[in-house]
Amino acid sequence: MLNTKLKEFKIGDSSPHLTIKIQATPINRAMEMNNWLHEQIIRVKLLDSGVTAEYSRLMMKVPQALPKIKSLFDQWIEKVARNLGSPKENKAGKLYQMKCMYFRLTEEILKREEKGSKTGDISMLLQSEDFHKGVFAAAVEIILFIHNSTDLMLEEILELVNTSAFDFWRLLSLFPKFEALIPGPILMHFAEIENRIFEVLAWEKKSPIYSIISKVMAGSDEDQKELQLKFSQERFFKRLLEISAEHVEELTTGLGITNETIKERIWEATKLCLSSEIDLLVDRHLDHIILCGVYAVSKMEQSKDPSVTSYSFNQIITCYLQLSHKKGRNSVRLFQNVRLEEEKTGDIIEFYNAIYVPRMRGGLYKLCFDQEGISVLTKKAKIKVLAPTSPLKDMSDKAGKLVWQQKAGSSRTSSLKCHNQELRSPKRCITPMMTPRTQRLFAYAESPALRAGTPGFARGLHGQAMEADDQRRSYKNLLVTSLCKHFTAKGKFYKNQ
Repeated sequence: MLNTKLKEFKIGDSSPHLTIKIQATPINRAMEMNNWLHEQIIRVKLLDSGVTAEYSRLMMKVPQALPKIKSLFDQWIEKVARNLGSPKENKAGKLYQMKCMYFRLTEEILKREEKGSKTGDISMLLQSEDFHKGVFAAAVEIILFIHNSTDLMLEEILELVNTSAFDFWRLLSLFPKFEALIPGPILMHFAEIENRIFEVLAWEKKSPIYSIISKVMAGSDEDQKELQLKFSQERFFKRLLEISAEHVEELTTGLGITNETIKERIWEATKLCLSSEIDLLVDRHLDHIILCGVYAVSKMEQSKDPSVTSYSFNQIITCYLQLSHKKGRNSVRLFQNVRLEEEKTGDIIEFYNAIYVPRMRGGLYKLCFDQEGISVLTKKAKIKVLAPTSPLKDMSDKAGKLVWQQKAGSSRTSSLKCHNQELRSPKRCITPMMTPRTQRLFAYAESPALRAGTPGFARGLHGQAMEADDQRRSYKNLLVTSLCKHFTAKGKFYKNQ
């Protein structure tokens, strides 16, 4: 996968990062969703047992599971009811709609899975608590989205039903099979949710993905060979590659990088991090490693060829914020609160100098200065599914295309310390000794942490403060002031995340 060309990575029209001109007005979209919701509600006829006849028929394929699932469903409804801030009459209406939507989604998914299965056996799905949790969470999210309600955010809904973002994504990945059921605005909303999962939520320590990362980073080469990913986990990592490619393509295009060699190096650096140093994502944002890759590669390529443009973090961040604003996001805090070590956060430059470079510099040098570097790094990848040797364009056709995005478009915490034996070998600990080439790689000119010289950085590597508190505050204030001035001048700055 590390020798896969970025241009071979077929993004297609399904990308949520492509600019799509939506003709429908907000009023039209609201009417479309409310009409659709009304149609779904009138199709639901609850029996005395509190479920629909079709739901009961399907669940009776595993009769022993029905009482337990029904009990869980009642508990979820009660939890949601306690957390809805709506007036009593509105709350009752929303809860009823959530119940109806849960039954409609469950019935549609199960019927289509039953029809699409070679054996027609859906008993495993019927008994899966994770499946029912995901459907219920989707039902609640749909109703709150239609009502434009902020009573509960997605993370709170997932917590109430005790499910993870990864398991919720597994449910979302079934939606393309019945995309005709759901209107475009809701599908686009789910596309944004999926992006949020891959950017942040999947990398939290409570995520099932974290346990996989822990096994990979702690195990020996033999342990990694024996690691067998489940089908859903493999599918997840393939989708991660696609979304990462979209982000790299968008940012490099926004920066005006037209040199295909540079873009490929940035893509290779991203893939290298995902396949061999994926624990750098834990409790961080996917775009943290992408931005760092852009900075590092442009700097190293300029060292080989002075005519190549080297981008500063200020330039990269400014471009990123402009792209984010076009999507209605404000991402300033994304660069101010990056996890460094235990209970410590810093800015993106501190993360780059103290964490990213020490972990990635060996691989980056192989990518940029060694003609055989890509093939060597591919063989050493710790998560093989993130480093396939065949072109990924074939995989993107199979794994990552989300039909809902096509239809939507038409309508449109704590650190993994170097000495942590649980996550990595002691050999991964680095020394404060730096060669001239290593020194050129760091962001000296932009970080107060390194302006005082190498000793300050050496102290940072051993978990001590990289700079005095007043210097850190001064730098953060300078960054915020700079960003505020830039975006206030264009009317594009918002105070809240």
